[in-house]
Amino acid sequence: MLIGIAGGATGATLTILYGAVQRFRAVPGEVDEHDRLARARDDDLAQWVADDHMRLTREMRGISNQMAAPGEGQGSQFHSGAHGRALAHAKERALHAYRDQEREAQRFVAALAAAEIWVHRDQRRQTDKESGLKLTALARVQPVLDCWRSSTWGHPPGVAAADVNDPTRRSLDSVLSDLKSEASRPATGDGDA
Repeated sequence: MLIGIAGGATGATLTILYGAVQRFRAVPGEVDEHDRLARARDDDLAQWVADDHMRLTREMRGISNQMAAPGEGQGSQFHSGAHGRALAHAKERALHAYRDQEREAQRFVAALAAAEIWVHRDQRRQTDKESGLKLTALARVQPVLDCWRSSTWGHPPGVAAADVNDPTRRSLDSVLSDLKSEASRPATGDGDA
């Protein structure tokens, strides 16, 4: 009976060791796969910005064409403040959509990093792949985002600039601060005394 117990324990130990060896052997492939997935998500984000820039350019051209068309009983709104505000709002929508795309990409890469344990990190150090789980598109798309943030980019000559309220730089704290400062201002208007 003692031999049976010892044999069972030895078998269980060998099974555990075999599983551990197989697990360690899989780590280099997992690191490569995580890097491939992160690069693909990074490429997707960069391509999304390129595609949305084209979409935004066309949307803004459509807004300008609509503002240039004579209205019912009204003249053209091409040189009105409404035209500049409409263009700024289109840019805000694009920046909002980018912010959501960026967050999804960052969360995806963070989930890949969270799935890695100490052996993955050791593999990365040994193979000089420590920077594999990074989004490089964030820096590459900044010139495009700066255009979208510009109060004058895409405005035809003679169209008034309008401030772009950038959702990529807005936080709950900034909104709460704005609300607090608005609440502390004295009320003005016809009915106030």
